[in-house]
Amino acid sequence: MDNNQWNNEDSKNNTQEANVNDGSVIPATYGFSPVDGYGQQPPRKKQSGLGIASFTISLAMGALFIVLVVVFIAKIAGTIDLYDTTYNPEDVAAEIENMPELAVIPFLMLGSVIGTLVGLVLGIVGLFQKERKKVFAILGTVFNGLAVATVGFFVLIGLMTLFV
Repeated sequence: MDNNQWNNEDSKNNTQEANVNDGSVIPATYGFSPVDGYGQQPPRKKQSGLGIASFTISLAMGALFIVLVVVFIAKIAGTIDLYDTTYNPEDVAAEIENMPELAVIPFLMLGSVIGTLVGLVLGIVGLFQKERKKVFAILGTVFNGLAVATVGFFVLIGLMTLFV
C-alpha cells in the first residue's frame, strides 16, 4: 500500500499514514496539533457596541448643542438694530418676548446635556467590556466627559454670580 493514500481501515478513524525520515510509517490523526491554535492568528476583537454608541452620542449631542447656541444667538442678534443710535434694552426685551420659539431652545439644550450624560455612562460601561476593542469607548468617554465638565463649569459660574 502507498504511504500517501488512505487505508480503508484508517478512513473510518480519520487517520492517515505519515512518513518519518527513517522510512517507517506512523498513523497520524487529521486535525491534531500538539498545541491548540499553534500557527493560527488569535481571534480578532470586535469593537465595543457601547463604545460606538457613546462616541456617536458625543458627536450628535455636541453638534446639536452648538447648532442650538448658534440659532439662539442669531435670533437674539436679529432683534438688535446696529445702526440705531438710540439703543433701548426694553424694546429688545419686548421683541424677544414675542418670539415663542426661543422658549423651546433651552429645553433642547437640556436634552442634549442629558443625552451627553447617557453617552458618558455608555462609554464607561464600554470600557469594562471584556474581549472588546476600547477605542470608541475611550473616545466617547473623553468627549462626553469634557462636555459634561464644560456644562458643569458654566453652571458653577452661574451659581457664583448669584452669591457675589
